Amino acid sequence: WDLADQWLQHMQTTYETTRQQQDAPDTITFTSYLEALASSKVKNGKDIAEEASKMLQNMHSMATPNGKNQYASPNAYTYAAAIKCQARAPNSMDKVEGLLRTLQQIYVDSNNDDDLLKPGSLVYMPVLNAWSRCGGGLAAAR
Repeated sequence: WDLADQWLQHMQTTYETTRQQQDAPDTITFTSYLEALASSKVKNGKDIAEEASKMLQNMHSMATPNGKNQYASPNAYTYAAAIKCQARAPNSMDKVEGLLRTLQQIYVDSNNDDDLLKPGSLVYMPVLNAWSRCGGGLAAAR
């Protein structure tokens, strides 16, 4: 995880200095960072969940037309990674479900026109895994 954090910080600093599109951390960069965070053995689950929440908020702010990085718009892959991070925190099901609902709404708001926002098995599997870990025997049936 530390290496991923250093890599992301370097990319962000480089982009802030050069303002060149090829230096901009993009959706793939941030999603890769979240995947590394989700599989981290170093940080505790609560810290990982908080970091993922901040990252998603930052990505949404950066990707707005007036934001500082138009290439950072989160997609279903990003949300799947954020869900994996969130699921590591204790008592996280409300937040996991909130992330799922947020992505579902973003997809509907896109007029179901953006396949990169479409929640599919990539997103539902980590949600089901979180439900099975956190909610007892029948939670995943929800």
